[in-house]
Order: sequence, then C-alpha cells, then structure tokens
Amino acid sequence: MSSDFSGDEGRGYADNDNASPSSSSPSLAVFSGPSARASPSGNSSNLLVDSDAPDEVAIYVDSTSAWDGKPRAWPPIPGYDWVPHEVRQLPSSFYDRQAFRNLIKHICLVKTAANAKHFKLAICQRTERVCHGRGNYPTDFFYVYATMFKDLKVLLPFSDFQMSVLRTLNLAPTQLHPNGWAFMQAFSAICSGLALNPTPAAFLYFFHVQPHPSKPWVSFRTVGNKHLLTLYNSSYKDFKNHFFKVVPTETDYQSFCTPTGEAKFPFYWTRDPRKVLSWPKPQMAPEDLDLINQLCQLPPKSSCRVLIKFLGNKNLPSNVFGKLFFISFP
Repeated sequence: MSSDFSGDEGRGYADNDNASPSSSSPSLAVFSGPSARASPSGNSSNLLVDSDAPDEVAIYVDSTSAWDGKPRAWPPIPGYDWVPHEVRQLPSSFYDRQAFRNLIKHICLVKTAANAKHFKLAICQRTERVCHGRGNYPTDFFYVYATMFKDLKVLLPFSDFQMSVLRTLNLAPTQLHPNGWAFMQAFSAICSGLALNPTPAAFLYFFHVQPHPSKPWVSFRTVGNKHLLTLYNSSYKDFKNHFFKVVPTETDYQSFCTPTGEAKFPFYWTRDPRKVLSWPKPQMAPEDLDLINQLCQLPPKSSCRVLIKFLGNKNLPSNVFGKLFFISFP
C-alpha cells in the first residue's frame, strides 16, 4: 500500500508483552446482513453467532494481546500532541471479543458474504487511541466507530462515493463526525432511490467543511438556503470510545486501494483536513451539475434519520420517493 497515509508519527499499537495466552489466535465472528450468507464449519467456542439472524456471515476477529483484565499503568503513546486533548484521553471499549459479541446483535457489517473475506476486525489495546497511526501493528488498518454500523447502516467495504469524499477532504473514517457519515448515508439513499449516481462534488455543494485545530472531529454544516438534509443527531455523544480496527486481508487491498497501491482514503488521522465552503460549480463536471439540478428540485430538509432507515430495504426506491414527495405507500 502507498505510504501516503501511513500515520508513522508515534506508535499506535503497543508491544505485546502483556498479551493474554488465551488470546493468541484469531476467532471467528458471525455478522448478519442482507444478501450475505455463510455457514461456518466446525464447532468452536470461539464462534460468535447471532442465532436469530436470517443471514450469517463469518468474519475473523484478531484478539491478539487482548487485555487480561489485570490492572496496570497504561503509558500514553507519544507523538500525537497535535490531536485535541479529548481524543487522546479515550481508550477503546473494544479490548476483547465480548465487545464484538455484543455488537453483532445490532448490526449488518458487509454487503455480501464475499466481502467478508476481504478484511478482518481487530481489538484495540488499552493504550490505543482512535487518532493513532499504524505503529507496530503488522499490517495497515483503519479505525471505525461502532455507531457507523449500528446506527447509520454503513457497510464494508465503503462505497466509492464514501471513499472519494474522505479522500477529497483528507479525512480518516473516524476523523469525520458521525453526523457527517449520516449526511453521506442519507445522500446515498436519495440517490439510490431516485436512480442517481452520488458524486463528492455534488454532495459537498450542500455543505461547508471547516476543520479547526481545537475541534476533535470534522463536521459538515449546511449552507445557507441549501438545506437538502437535516441533522441526524443534535447531541451525538455516545460513540467516542466505541471504536475498533478494520484490517484489509485481500491481495493488494483491492477494496480499499487503487491498482497502483494508493489508498482510496486516508487510513489514519491527518494533520491537514481540507476546508470546503460549498463546492464551487465552476470546478464541477457536467454530471455533478446535472445531479445538483435534480437534487435542488427536491423538497428541502429531508430527514437523515428517516432516509437511513430505508437503507438495505428492497423497497428503497418507493420509500424514498414517498418520503420526498409526501406520498403514502402501503
């Protein structure tokens, strides 16, 4: 993978001196999802199974060096003074397999069973912070928040649209506030429902993005009279310490990197997120302008929360059309 986003400042993963002997091998997790089904072979106590799920997908969870529960001093990882203090104080709640067992009851993680073979999940050590780089973890990875899947219905791998927005803004997935992910999800729902192709330029036309060194997360602000969507949660708080690692495992990271090996989005937090004050039309391609013209004809202030609920539903087009144009469908 290209080193553009290698995050080599500081150490994002501590040594394994305190590893628990019982956690030295990866375990399998089973996550439910539409159009995704896989039957794990064997009968292992390490299998995490949601027995009520209509569909099941097996995904590896790397629990190497899981915390053994013994109290000890956790020295901070140096090299991240440029990150706001709040972020550097929050260890992850995903420090053992139990956190993943609790999560799978509530989420769909992948689009298809085949996608589940392209990555594994990994726990976080107690010294890790969501802003850390790769450190001495064996391979590249990126952090994600549990709320992205539990509440916002984000799926792995990310869509080309989502990865393009992150790359355009020079943001790692967890550097963007969850409300920003909600805006992207709702925008995608509208475009999918109306058979339109979402583009980063058209999306950013409706928002200001103004990173600030003192602000822990980068947020989107609606622009003047361009209120296409409403805020998902005006008090989005219970997400900050619920993060874990996604580790690509496929050859050349094809789902997350270009054929030349360049990451499609920053894997790790960056010092210089991009400022955008509504994407200017003169810089747009004809397809962006056409998409904006169609979206500007829609009723303003559509609910992110309602639109996100439609994602993954086979009736998405009729649901979206009905929501946008106030038509009731049986």
